[in-house]
Amino acid sequence: MTAERFALDTNLLAYSRDDSAPTKQSRAREVIGRAIVGQRCVLSMQAIGELYASLRRRNAVPVAVAVQTVREMTALFEIVGIAPDDAERALEQTLVGRASYWDALMIATVARAGCVALLTEDMQDGAVHGGVTILNPFAGDRLPAEIEALLG
Repeated sequence: MTAERFALDTNLLAYSRDDSAPTKQSRAREVIGRAIVGQRCVLSMQAIGELYASLRRRNAVPVAVAVQTVREMTALFEIVGIAPDDAERALEQTLVGRASYWDALMIATVARAGCVALLTEDMQDGAVHGGVTILNPFAGDRLPAEIEALLG
């Protein structure tokens, strides 16, 4: 998977700001930092919206911090918008029971952007959906080899 495009899910972005989970925060910051350097990483517009909502949930951070975090992420990464065909593919995946609508929508969006992997802890590690492999960056004591290869 070396030199391939990949995407980061909301949980990875949110953990980078989560002081209550220092181990995951450290791993998230490492992945994000390395992903910036390679310039092959994208974020879906869905992940950006979810990031803001996640940071504001239960007033976890002030509005200004949530806004600044979202602005930082949109400045650092290419943002991929949702297209009508992505929504249709997501609906089809829900009909066959392959994924929730929101997970399927993110997968369809990043697949259209040419991504081969989505880094997330929210889906089954190693599963392949629509040509996108799900990789959990928080599995194990160190980054899995597949993620190391993506990050270069």
